Parts: sequence; C-alpha cells; structure tokens
Amino acid sequence: MNLKEYLFSIGLGSILCFTICILVVLNFDPNINATLPLTFFYLSLFLGILGGFSFVVILVKKIKYKEDEIIFRQIKKVFRQALVFSCLIIGILFLAREDLLNWLTFLLILFFYLIFEGIIFTRKET
Repeated sequence: MNLKEYLFSIGLGSILCFTICILVVLNFDPNINATLPLTFFYLSLFLGILGGFSFVVILVKKIKYKEDEIIFRQIKKVFRQALVFSCLIIGILFLAREDLLNWLTFLLILFFYLIFEGIIFTRKET
C-alpha cells in the first residue's frame, strides 16, 4: 500500500464516520436514555477524530517533506498521537454529558495530557 492509497482510505473512513455521527445526532433524541445511539455517537466520533487527525497530520507532513519514506516512518507516531487526542476529546465530551466537567477537571485533564504527551512522545526509541 502506497501513501496515496493510505491517505485515501483514512480520509474516506473519516468522512464515513463523521457522516454516521451526524446521522445519529439528527435521528436520535439525546434526552432518552438509549445506550445504543450514544454508543454509536461516541464510537463514530472517536473514529472520525482519530482518522481525521491522522489524515491532516500526514497530509501536512507529505506537503512538508515530499518524500514518502520519511512519512512512512512517522505514521506509527502520528497514529499514537491521534489515538491519545481522540481519547481526550471523547473523555471530555463524556464528562460534560454526565455533568462532571468543570474548569478544574478540564485543567487537570489538560495538564495530565500534556505531561503524558511530554513523557511518552519525547522519549528516545531504542
């Protein structure tokens, strides 16, 4: 699989996930305690953010470096960062839905995210 095929599949998957997310928002009432629509919403939003963030970062790196070999070496790191970022966004949205999110918890989550990002992604690969 070359880089164009990878970007096409990630982009198409992200568009599909965001479309599913929009359809869930438009067709289901959030006040009803229905677990399945909420699960579809959070899952499709998570996958859409994961794919969208990965797509945008890889596309920017492709424009910047113009060499596919350099970008293929960084795909694992970009995907890991997108995974952590997506979990952060979905966690914040879930806490907001449960009325557990205030400015202090948001700042704590952001602080621990930055600490985690700094520890995990600045360490040397062996």
